[in-house]
This record gives sequence, C-alpha cells and structure tokens, in this order.
Amino acid sequence: IPNGMHINLAFISLDDGDHEAKIRDVSRGGVCFFLDRPVEEMTALRVEFDLPTEHGLRRITGDGAVVRCEKISRTLEHYEIAVFVHNMAAPDRDTIEQYVATIRD
Repeated sequence: IPNGMHINLAFISLDDGDHEAKIRDVSRGGVCFFLDRPVEEMTALRVEFDLPTEHGLRRITGDGAVVRCEKISRTLEHYEIAVFVHNMAAPDRDTIEQYVATIRD
C-alpha cells in the first residue's frame, strides 16, 4: 500500500438515498463510520468505499445491518454507527484483511 494512503469516506445507501460518511475503521466483518444523522439499529444498508491496495484503489461493496448507533456530540448531530456486513464478495473481504494487516504493522 502506498505510504500515507488511508480510507476516509464511505457512501451509505439507505431507503432515503445515499449519504457520505467518514470511516472510523474497517474489519473483515464490518465497518464503523461517522454520520450526521442517526440510523436505527437493524437498519439494512449498503456501504461502499475505496480501499488502497498495492495496485491502486479498489472499490469495496457490502450489504449489512446497523448494530450500534451512538450520538457522539451533545451539541452537534454526529453519530458513530457500526455495521455488521453480512453480504460481501470474498475478494473484497480478503482486500480488507490485507489492508488491516498492513496498517497494524
């Protein structure tokens, strides 16, 4: 992975349209992000983000459900949302695993 390349933004597809979120972290099983609105637990959604690899960016896509939504500011509408991703192509999961391994080093 090129030095200094990190993931920042995710695109979240909900019933009312697409939303841009700031990624906190990713793992093989899910993603955690910040959003300017709450999303009810167990809400189904699609998440997409570009992940840096040694060959450039790869678009990662998965379907999941919200397992946690916590307000992180008393004065602003900012929420930390965790999603369990239950439907993702195996190559995308492998790419996430490789990415996580490289940022730990």
